[in-house]
Amino acid sequence: MADQTEIAKLHYEISQMRAQLFQTEAQLERLRAAKQALVSEQATLHDHKKWGSEPELDHDAWRGQAESTHDDIRRHMQLAYSNVQDETEQLMRAIEMETRRLQTTIASCQIVIDTKQQSLQTLKATK
Repeated sequence: MADQTEIAKLHYEISQMRAQLFQTEAQLERLRAAKQALVSEQATLHDHKKWGSEPELDHDAWRGQAESTHDDIRRHMQLAYSNVQDETEQLMRAIEMETRRLQTTIASCQIVIDTKQQSLQTLKATK
C-alpha cells in the first residue's frame, strides 16, 4: 500500500513539474517574441533618427530665430533618441537576464522530472 501511495505521489509531482515546465516554456516564448518586436522597433527608430538629421540646412537657407529654433528642435530630438536608445538597451539586458533565468528554470524542471520518473520506474520494478 505504501508503494501505491508513493507511486501516486510521484505521478502527481511529475504532473505538477510538467505544468510548471509548460508555463515556463510559454513565458520564454513570449519573452523571445517581445525581444524580437523590440529589435524591430529599434531598427525603425534608427531609421527615423537618420531622417531627423537629413538634410542638413544650408547656412544661406535659414538665419536668425528660425535657424536657432530648428537647431534646438534637432538637439531635443537627438537627446530623445539617445534616451530611447538607452532605455531600449536596458530592456534588452533585462530580457536577456530573464531569458537566462527561465532557461535555468526549464533545465531544473527537466532534471526534477527525469529524476522522479527514474524513481517511479525503480519503484514499479521492485513491486
